[in-house]
Amino acid sequence: MAKINTLFEAEDVYQGQDKFDFKQEFGKIPTSVMEFDKSKELMSYIQDGDVNTIGDIGMKSKASLSGTAVRASIYIPDQVEFILKYYSRENDLILDPFSGRASRSQMCLKNKRRYVGYDTDPETIRLNKQLSERNGFKKENYTFHCGDGTELKEYINNKDMFDMIISCPPYLQIEKYSGADGDLSYMSDVEFKTRIDEMFKHLYRLIKPSKYENDLDDEEEKAPIHLITMTVGSKRDGKNGIIDMDYMFQESARKCGLVLWDKLITINRSPFGAFTFRRNYKKSFVNKVHETTLFWAKFE
Repeated sequence: MAKINTLFEAEDVYQGQDKFDFKQEFGKIPTSVMEFDKSKELMSYIQDGDVNTIGDIGMKSKASLSGTAVRASIYIPDQVEFILKYYSRENDLILDPFSGRASRSQMCLKNKRRYVGYDTDPETIRLNKQLSERNGFKKENYTFHCGDGTELKEYINNKDMFDMIISCPPYLQIEKYSGADGDLSYMSDVEFKTRIDEMFKHLYRLIKPSKYENDLDDEEEKAPIHLITMTVGSKRDGKNGIIDMDYMFQESARKCGLVLWDKLITINRSPFGAFTFRRNYKKSFVNKVHETTLFWAKFE
């Protein structure tokens, strides 16, 4: 056999032995470190016409970059679509405790998943509903709750209900959102951690159990794995150093009995880097250009 130098070459060698074409489905061989573009096609689902200021929705005050207003970050739709296609199945029921500015709701519906979303801000819920209607998705496939996604009160008596849970919580106090009751972005680090601990108790109860298969039959399409996935960041707190949501969330999930199943590092090239690299050098740390997406499972 010829020497294989890249993952794409490996795919070419094995194509024909496997029914599934990774290059066609994902455009690349998925790895633990990836970078996603904001494709015009997928961005059009969340940003067009009357909603072209989507980055301002749910924001009490804009971030500032050297005196210039900066819109809130938006979860890249291409990343959502990859996660859905790689880790879930069509018709899955998906829970999102922090709906935010519609990337996850619209990509779930576009990719034929059913969606249940929470947000504490009425304007953010309105945006998600508006886009779902504008994009022509069937109303029976989505439900939005204006409420606390760490409490999930509407499902307090449910168990083993959701096929997947996907979200991106506030990155501590880095971006300030609406300030509505339950808005984590206005809480102290201690309050934030307490609410995340409580949330994971509910997520453990609500996610369907997974079944570990040591040897999958070649005809088996996907292992019966149901995942909780959270994209998290970090912040710097002066002489206290890095406050790391990765560590924080892993600790909360582990206490509930969840198993860390996968970990995806995504390159995130922030515009802030152009203004902070000199300061960072003087303080002996580098520009942060990544986010972490964690995946957990509950095994029977």
